[in-house]
Amino acid sequence: MTVQIEEDSSKEQVWIFGFGSLIWKAGFEYSKRVEGYIKDYRRVFYQGSTDHRGTPEAPGRVVTLELRPGERCWGAAYLLAGTYEEQQKTLQYLEWREKQYDLRVRVDMFGKDSSEEPIVKGALTYIASEDHTKNLNYLGIATGEVIAQQIASAVGPSGPNYEYLYGLAQALEKMGVHEVELVWLAARVRQIRSELDPTAATGSTATTANNADNPEDALMQEYHRRAQSAASSEASDDSIRDHSSQQRSSNADTSTRLNAEKDLQFVVAQGSSASLRSTAGQEQEAPT
Repeated sequence: MTVQIEEDSSKEQVWIFGFGSLIWKAGFEYSKRVEGYIKDYRRVFYQGSTDHRGTPEAPGRVVTLELRPGERCWGAAYLLAGTYEEQQKTLQYLEWREKQYDLRVRVDMFGKDSSEEPIVKGALTYIASEDHTKNLNYLGIATGEVIAQQIASAVGPSGPNYEYLYGLAQALEKMGVHEVELVWLAARVRQIRSELDPTAATGSTATTANNADNPEDALMQEYHRRAQSAASSEASDDSIRDHSSQQRSSNADTSTRLNAEKDLQFVVAQGSSASLRSTAGQEQEAPT
């Protein structure tokens, strides 16, 4: 379905809402860019990519939107620039770029300080639905580990799938949006890549040391540091609980150690096999 605008473009302001690569790589002329969020949607890596970040034989994974009452999805809205003809060319470009996304939806975008009144009304966004009759590339739910392995290895005409993930993570970080699943996914993909090719980690570190203009790699190292720090913090908490319990009876000490081991197993399970679906009703942190 191709979206049309009125021939007299002065009668209509055409806004595009991006929640994936459009956040950091618009690829078209615009007169204004505004950051904000839409309500009752969440960002999920459920869409297969066989035209940009993967191939039909080995599809990559990119984000789409899933309805989820009470949640927010942060992104960026762009006001199209140019004449009617130029705006039509922009929409044609977007139709080509988002051709594997089968829905065209109008959404209202809200700002950090405007949760009641939208700052952009009726922005056009492209959504890949789970309807396999219209969207043949929909992959759907998978564990975090499966998604990470797929992103780490997939490559398409537009480049490696992990570059897409890194770009999205970096863009949201710059906006001040912290999505726990995305941070973990970026760190895990980086770890997988270093395991497959040990020179990838050392090479990228050297590149960062020699080139201060490589924020993407530096950001991924920071994500990896955070993941390690979180794991160390959890282990430290378990240790403190064990030390406290040792001051009680031996039976209580044993019970506490067993609980600590279960806690640690749960943390590991979250990192290796938890689905990248946030808890219903859980909101992402708003920019500060």
